[in-house]
Order: sequence, then structure tokens, then C-alpha cells
Amino acid sequence: GVQTCALPISDYTEVKKILAFSYFELGQYEDAKKYLLAYIEKNPNDLQSIVRMGEIQSALSDYVASNLYLNNAIIA
Repeated sequence: GVQTCALPISDYTEVKKILAFSYFELGQYEDAKKYLLAYIEKNPNDLQSIVRMGEIQSALSDYVASNLYLNNAIIA
């Protein structure tokens, strides 16, 4: 028979965060940004991810976006 997954199809949000953080550690910042943006869209109050997005934007030399994310983390 067909193997079913324990999680519903729509519940891969945490996987996106793990992928984003992993890509960040590997220095693959564009991939990290893509997955973390998808994660933050569903979890806008995740402080750790907001800070990491600021770090990713800084690594990509987008200092305006980096400041926006880091300032949001400070305000939150």
C-alpha cells in the first residue's frame, strides 16, 4: 500500500525553518532567505527567525532590509 505521512501536507512550516537555518550555516544565503521568508510568512512573531533574516540580509549586502528585520526584533 501507499505509505502515508504522519503530518498533514500543509504542515511543513518547521521544515522550512530548519532548511533556512541549515542553508545559512552553509553560506547559501539566497536559499536561506527563500525558505525563511516562507517560514516567517506563517510565523511572523518568531524572534529567532526575524533575527536570522536580518543576518541573512546583511550577508547579502542588503543593509536596509537587514536593519528593518533587526529593528523589528528589538521592538518585539
